[in-house]
Amino acid sequence: MKILLISNLYPPYAFGGAEAIAESLAKGLVARGQEVVVISTHGPDMVPSEEERQASPQVRRFFPPSPYWLYLKDKQPRSKKLLWHLRDLWNPAAARCLAKMIQHVQPDVIHTHNIDGFSPLVWRV
Repeated sequence: MKILLISNLYPPYAFGGAEAIAESLAKGLVARGQEVVVISTHGPDMVPSEEERQASPQVRRFFPPSPYWLYLKDKQPRSKKLLWHLRDLWNPAAARCLAKMIQHVQPDVIHTHNIDGFSPLVWRV
């Protein structure tokens, strides 16, 4: 079975519990013989990448068009965070990027973990 896990942050970009649980779930599924792809975010100045980690799930990242990236929260003005929350309510650009990635992966199951930054449109996609 091909399982797609969507999480706004995923190691090495992590703060704590939520990202650790997403990683533990993904690695646990891989250990049980499932094919796992994680879609997560990266910052605005980073190049989109596809990472292959030994004994880990495949990780694909993109920057959901936004004025703010959650991982850099302590390095950005609070005004950007407010704009981010407003944009995150309905972000069709992020939904289009995510739809293309889902179409490419063609998963059997999609598990959304933490969708901040993807917008609730992730569920429609």
